Amino acid sequence: MSIIPDIAPDVPYADDSEEEEEESWRDPTILPDRHALRLAQGRELDRVDFDMKHTESPDQMPVDCWMLPPEYTLTDVLGEKRFKLEEIRRDTSTSLKYNESKHQVDIWGEKSCVQRAKQHLDLIVARLNERAEANRRRTKKWGKPERELTPREKRRVDRLAARQAEEKSYQGYPDAPQPYNAIVPLPSDDVPLTKLLGTRDAFLNQMRAECKCWMYVDKNRDNTVRIAGQEEDRVIMAATRMRNWYLRNVRQPYQAMLHLMKQPRNYMLVKYRKLPQGFITYKYATGSEQQTMLSEHRLLESINIGRYDESRIDSSTAEESTNLIDLDDPVTTDTTTSTKKENTSSNLPESLQHMDDDNANRIRHALEYGLESIRLFDWEIRMKIRFGQVCLINYRRIEDTIQLDKLALKTFNNPKFHMALAPCIGRTKDDMRGLFEYMNQHATEFNGSPQTSYVIQARQYPTFTTKHSPSNHRSRREVSAPPPNDENLYHTTTICQFTSERRVGLWNTLTDCHDRITVNCADLESEYSWDLKLQTARRLGSDNMDSPHGKFVDSLRLNEATGRLCLLAKSDDYTPKLVTQKTKWLYEFEEKWIIEIIRDEIWDLEEMEIPEKRQELPIDLSEQEPHRVLFKVSARREEWTDRFADNLGLSVGQAPYWLPRDFLATETEDTKKIMQMAQKITAILSSEVPQYWNTLM
Repeated sequence: MSIIPDIAPDVPYADDSEEEEEESWRDPTILPDRHALRLAQGRELDRVDFDMKHTESPDQMPVDCWMLPPEYTLTDVLGEKRFKLEEIRRDTSTSLKYNESKHQVDIWGEKSCVQRAKQHLDLIVARLNERAEANRRRTKKWGKPERELTPREKRRVDRLAARQAEEKSYQGYPDAPQPYNAIVPLPSDDVPLTKLLGTRDAFLNQMRAECKCWMYVDKNRDNTVRIAGQEEDRVIMAATRMRNWYLRNVRQPYQAMLHLMKQPRNYMLVKYRKLPQGFITYKYATGSEQQTMLSEHRLLESINIGRYDESRIDSSTAEESTNLIDLDDPVTTDTTTSTKKENTSSNLPESLQHMDDDNANRIRHALEYGLESIRLFDWEIRMKIRFGQVCLINYRRIEDTIQLDKLALKTFNNPKFHMALAPCIGRTKDDMRGLFEYMNQHATEFNGSPQTSYVIQARQYPTFTTKHSPSNHRSRREVSAPPPNDENLYHTTTICQFTSERRVGLWNTLTDCHDRITVNCADLESEYSWDLKLQTARRLGSDNMDSPHGKFVDSLRLNEATGRLCLLAKSDDYTPKLVTQKTKWLYEFEEKWIIEIIRDEIWDLEEMEIPEKRQELPIDLSEQEPHRVLFKVSARREEWTDRFADNLGLSVGQAPYWLPRDFLATETEDTKKIMQMAQKITAILSSEVPQYWNTLM
């Protein structure tokens, strides 16, 4: 009998053990999961606290988690003492815990809220990446060798090289005399030649290439540009563009403000009236400025006395009203004589019987000069009519009544007098119900109406002042850099629209916004008046996202449930001040007029008093009621928008296809037709929309 040796391995545990330990194939020192920690520490994971503050975690498993990037420290991402978790928790109604063992943030809550919390955290890391991008070392990496171009690609490259060579051939002087020549004199030395031609002749080279002509400054006369070419049409085009470019640089935009009064049917006296309770001022303001406007500004109130009769007007009132603004201007003999003349066949004195014709001539003169002065600029140009109440801003304090002719002919024409239109028509949509019903019956609403856009007014630098980076990447030079100069700050207005995915679609940023022509027209026989504005603004580049406004716009989002804007209270070199959500109902009215009913909802970020630590996280405006809500009405012609759009694509020396006479001297457009449409809309508003402050009583 042979003995078979026992080849069974030794068992590393006792056979008589009553309680068999739970098996685990995991190594507790390598993967500290729930089971391993229970073996290593002898207690359940739910009782383990990973938070440095030792706060209790929710009993259930986290809904989701967010992994912290390894290239940044915990302080860079979550802030000192992880205060950003508390801010995100308050904004998104979620519960967040930092899981130290897995270097992640555990999140509990509704799925939509959890997703918003993760978006907040993603945005923090995205901003850190942007700041660190400039300081990251860029190394040349191995790559695939360039493939051989196809025949089609070779032809494209050859055409590009040939075009560049041809454009370069027109720089300098012609090699031989050319059949066609022209001379463009520069009459004034007010514009330096370097500004006119550009750095290294950049502007001149662009005109040379597009016109295919030789253009150069005369060697003997610095104020003369000579043009030579092989085609007559191109030489004429080059000379025209050089002339336009000179006019654009030497010409100053024309500005004017007119205070007019619509010609009434009957004579009346006028009285100043305090602003009623609940009145919305002509511009948004807070604090003492708002209180000053409410207490000092006045409305015009008419007192109809029927037919003009000089004997019925108190002489003492007339004498006092002549010094309305207290400017000590003597009443001239011509003015007194014209005021006393009376046409017995009219209810108005002779001086007021042609008021509408005089107003039309003054508007035409102002628009003619204004449009011509800005025609050659590649600016954003808009012209529209607004409706509302005219408010007296700078005027003589007087409690007595004022004669109509004295107010219209003397006071309104005084340069120290100032009034402005308060554009608020209603405060709620119920106030505008009558106008909506009228437009639905007598006009055609545009497809896609209403349209929603967002307007952000901010102070910013045009480019980044410093290359920002996280605290652990900062260089000594960057930390010690002096603060930027506030004088270089721009006041900008960013207008953006969103796509169906709630991301920014079309947008642009404007600066140097000016009202070039303002015509205020008071209608004392109607509940509403109107004004006409010609506005210009200069665009900042929207194609380069590596700018303060580009980075800010890229961070904008919409709340999925409410459609409100989510934005940063402060971005690098960009500080938003006012946010306006505009909702526009567009209607096509008579003869290609476009009527806009606009609801403005305004948020003042300075009034919200956002803590400095909170400014790095997005702010959801759906959690804050607007500081002001108002409805406005405006009108414009469709042709105006089409013509002004041509200015945005102007090259050096180019001119748009429109001329001032297209607005002022055609069969369908002139100043009288503009006034007639404005008066027609004021009549509609008077019959369909009651004054909103009366509905508050």
